[in-house]
Amino acid sequence: MQNFHERLSEWVSSQGFWFQLRYSFSGGGAKGALGYHLFRLFARLLVFTAVAAAGTWVFLVKQSGSASYSDQVKETLVEKLRAEEIQLQGLSRQQGEFYVSRLAMSGGDETFFTVMEARNLKCQMGLLDGFRKQWDPGPLTISRLDMGLRAGADSAKAAASLGDVLFQDLGKMKLDAIVVNDTSLRWGYSERTRGSILGSKMRAQKLADGWRLRFRGGTFTQNWLKRLEIVELDVVFRRQGIVFEKAVLRKNQGYVTFTDLKVTAGERPEVTGNMNLRKIDVAALVPIGVRNFLEGTVSGQFKVFGSTNSADGVGFEGEVMLAGDDVIFLRDRIHLLRALSVVDAFNNYRRVDFRDGSFRMKTHGGRMELSQVDIRAGDLLQMKGEMVVRLPTAEEALQFNETGIADDDDGILNDDEIDITLERAAMNAGESVGFRKEGDDTLFERLGLTLENRRLEEKAAERLARSYRYEGMFTISLPRDSFVRAPQLQQMYPGNGANGRVVMDVPIEGVLYDLTLKQANEIYEKGAR
Repeated sequence: MQNFHERLSEWVSSQGFWFQLRYSFSGGGAKGALGYHLFRLFARLLVFTAVAAAGTWVFLVKQSGSASYSDQVKETLVEKLRAEEIQLQGLSRQQGEFYVSRLAMSGGDETFFTVMEARNLKCQMGLLDGFRKQWDPGPLTISRLDMGLRAGADSAKAAASLGDVLFQDLGKMKLDAIVVNDTSLRWGYSERTRGSILGSKMRAQKLADGWRLRFRGGTFTQNWLKRLEIVELDVVFRRQGIVFEKAVLRKNQGYVTFTDLKVTAGERPEVTGNMNLRKIDVAALVPIGVRNFLEGTVSGQFKVFGSTNSADGVGFEGEVMLAGDDVIFLRDRIHLLRALSVVDAFNNYRRVDFRDGSFRMKTHGGRMELSQVDIRAGDLLQMKGEMVVRLPTAEEALQFNETGIADDDDGILNDDEIDITLERAAMNAGESVGFRKEGDDTLFERLGLTLENRRLEEKAAERLARSYRYEGMFTISLPRDSFVRAPQLQQMYPGNGANGRVVMDVPIEGVLYDLTLKQANEIYEKGAR
């Protein structure tokens, strides 16, 4: 008998785990039978739980990509951001991530944006996060964001509504950070008020009472400041307004630094602060057509003032200094300089280098004012006076369009150069890449057309620079021997005072390509030998 039990025990031990467990339960009398029944009940419950869990998992996975779930997400976004229209594509949950391939919205009067389009939105999302009391998505990452910002509001109520959207409680969603690899923001509704940040990497960090935005790379444009490279731009948004903690921009080897810059919240947000220019390229400060006439670098201190939601926009006022390595090169594309090079046998005016002096500069309301100008190019040329550059009136613009552009045989203003400059600037700013796709006939298409129209308006505004009006008066002095071989000019412009320098009044009036043309023709005529 003992031998039988030993052989039975060896045989049972050679069987599987579940057989051994059932055998042990069935061999112990009443207690064994009870244990055996409890085991069977537990096994069935375990199988049911596994099947139910698998079914729930399949349901949740399918639910995250269903049409009803997509509609729920749209409704939430419309409610939270107060959008008027929304379109969403490619919503899914993949490997623990919530993902939207493409999102477009148009904003109403109660929100901070007019249009918005985003690509490849991703954040963390577990299967049960949608049902929990709190959802921590981690950083929300976006590959590309293009947004038109509202510059202000029409009433105090509307202004308060903008703040409610920006600083609202997101409920169970604990969103602390947003990272965008390619950010383009635009604001302003006219040439005087337009500004932009293009192609910048942005990180938005949630604060207790607002948001901190950090921009790196890309370009910044506002008023006469055109496409400056962003080195550091740290901005804090609160209900009271916007504070620029750091603002450092670059153009070639020069820098623009803003200090104490802030925007007070309200219907007409007021902008105040200081701007420091250090060896900044003049191409960043002047209308695009003027770049064919001069180049160089300047430095200076400016006050920033105005409003993003006013007809005059944001302005700058301060003193520009030519100090150290700063220099302004004035080229003989200016008619007067070319004429002087012809009649003056001893001096060359093909390029005049101003290396000393200063002037005051103010830009506001579509005008650039130069006053207290006192700059010197050694003994060759000294210049004093003032000038205003302004947009043409309706009558002047009509007359300009009817008469067309004067002959440009001398290359004073070359359309090809302007076209190439604009195209290069657009490519550098990433503007040549849009969100449009062939076949779109929805909100995506309309927003794509809106952005394209905005870019065309910006380029058209730069072309409009050809019709800007220039008004003012300068006095220049030349070396005493400038007209020794032109007797008629010597009589017209005799030497002045003890130093005997030739002094000329130079009236400034008209469009860019006409400036000093009349006076230059007179010099040609009187200086003929």
